This record gives sequence, structure tokens and C-alpha cells, in this order.
Amino acid sequence: GTFVFICPNLDVIFGYSLDEVRKMVAIDKLLGEQSSIRKKLKTSNELANIPCDITDKAGTIRSLLVNVKRVSIKGGTILYVCRDITERKRAERELEQKNTQLDSLINNISDMAWLKDADSRFIAVNKAFGDAVGMAPESLLNETCEVCFGKEGAKKFREDDLTVMEKDRQVVIEEKILDLQENEVWLETIKSPIRDKSGKV
Repeated sequence: GTFVFICPNLDVIFGYSLDEVRKMVAIDKLLGEQSSIRKKLKTSNELANIPCDITDKAGTIRSLLVNVKRVSIKGGTILYVCRDITERKRAERELEQKNTQLDSLINNISDMAWLKDADSRFIAVNKAFGDAVGMAPESLLNETCEVCFGKEGAKKFREDDLTVMEKDRQVVIEEKILDLQENEVWLETIKSPIRDKSGKV
């Protein structure tokens, strides 16, 4: 575990100067994965993308992906390469939180509700919609209306979606569908464009 070489920009991740790191003597002062890594290296000379959380000098927890390789220098040196993925992990947590909030919102609406991408594929579907078409909401994700309304129905809904995107404004549509018992049902559907940060629908 003794340091043989330290990359000059190591302080970018850990916040410690090279002199401070050298005084730590061994890498296990920085990484808490030392024993498990050594154990795994008994059966493999290379380990890829080992997740590792460390606390930097400022006390901030940072997420790393560590790649480890045994190289034949000075009697079997172990080379560690760490990639800081803290921002990526933060973005993933934010996305997960937003998805949870979205699921909570649309599943507490008694009306049918859904989100589609620009290709008219479902991104989110609530239980009321799934119940209406007789399909589990998760089975509709990444599918178009064709799976639940057939080709003709999907064609009509796609045309409506394109109208909303082209006009870039909310549209209220009265439309007729067949329920699970083949009964005609009239719906008032409100379709609204949602824009990303660049303003694209």
C-alpha cells in the first residue's frame, strides 16, 4: 500500500497537496477499499470500475470509480486510476428524485395521464391509463399507442402529438376510443408541449 508514484493533479479529487499525501504513506488512508481490492487481486490482475466513496480534505464525500491493475514494477506494484463521478452521481440522484415526484403526481390523478417523447413513445403512464387499456403502466414505457390502440388509433394520436409540437401550445381534443368491452368512449384530451432547458419541445 506504500506510494511509489503520485499523479500531480491528485489534489483535484482529494483536496490534499502532494506533500500531505506523501505523509499518509499508504493509499488506504485515502481509499477505504484497500483490503477488498487486495483480496480481489489474488484472482485477477486487473479490476475495472470499482465504486468507492471517499471523504476529501474539506470533509465532502466524493464518489469515485477506481480501476486497479497489477504491474510488474518493484515486485508487483498496484496501479490505481481514480475517476471522480461525484457530479454524475448527484445528477442521477436528482433525476431519481424527480422521477419519484412525477410518479407520485400522475398516480394520484384519477384521470388518465401520461408523458410522451418527441417520437410519441410513452415516458410515463399512470395507473388510470393502464387500467383503461388493460395493460400494466410499466409495460407501456418506450412503446407507442399502437400497442394499446392499434395502427389506426396510433396514427391519429401521432398526428395530434405532431400538431401540439408544431403549434407549440396546449391543444384540447375531443376523441373517441373503444374501451376494453369494445364500447365507444368519448374523451376530452388535453395535450401540452413540455420544453427542455434549450426550449425544444
